[in-house]
Amino acid sequence: MELHQLQSWTNETILVLNASDSFDAELAQLTGITIVRSASSKSTARIAIGFANKQMKLEQISAKFAKIIFRRCNRMGGVSEAGF
Repeated sequence: MELHQLQSWTNETILVLNASDSFDAELAQLTGITIVRSASSKSTARIAIGFANKQMKLEQISAKFAKIIFRRCNRMGGVSEAGF
């Protein structure tokens, strides 16, 4: 999916972690979309984008996304951590 395709997703929230300045400039062009830059358990974002230039950063971002997904699944009826 190209970034401009997100423009058709009005009233959406996108979680963006560790974006570069050049990507931030691209995001600023989107209208009707809320950009969230902190991964919290209360995140309602349906789209998540993370950037990493080192393995350690990739693992950190992946762990944040996994926690959000696990919590959301748990609220929707449950999933065991072992089965996740």
